[in-house]
Amino acid sequence: MTSLKVANGSLLKSDFKTGQVPAGPAGPAGPAGPAGPAGPAGAAGAAGPSDAYAGFKNGPVAAPGSLSTIATLNIPQAGKYVIFAKLWMFDNVNTSVLTDCTLVAGSDSDETRTMLEGNSGIVVAGAAVVLNVVHEFAAAGAVALNCNGFGVNISINNIKITAIRVGNLTNSGI
Repeated sequence: MTSLKVANGSLLKSDFKTGQVPAGPAGPAGPAGPAGPAGPAGAAGAAGPSDAYAGFKNGPVAAPGSLSTIATLNIPQAGKYVIFAKLWMFDNVNTSVLTDCTLVAGSDSDETRTMLEGNSGIVVAGAAVVLNVVHEFAAAGAVALNCNGFGVNISINNIKITAIRVGNLTNSGI
């Protein structure tokens, strides 16, 4: 059979082997499809991993006689942060003493007072202190951990401060 015996336009694609018929030009784009379902509540702003900054000071650090900074964590960028601090305090002379520590980020702070009980034995009295605060930094800033040992021989160990930048932050009474 020759091409003279075949009428123009009478062959179908199925009359040819795969790959013998070249593709024609692309047609116009079709209409947009319907919107997909909304994401779960609270998903806004959660488009990637958070940034976290942490610092530690193993100690021992002598507790100051007045409320003073014992550790600082620098925050390199603006944002909303959830901040935690932890430390371990020891009364080196086994007296009963009230201690005071404050975690400060800008105008936001958390304070705790802890009584280190004397035990009049060879075991040194100690206590863990944990603080947390939320704060929105408009620019780079710092978080300060301040403590007061009221002049008693107290050592502070295992100081840790962690700040996690979050997309959304709500701070309300509970």
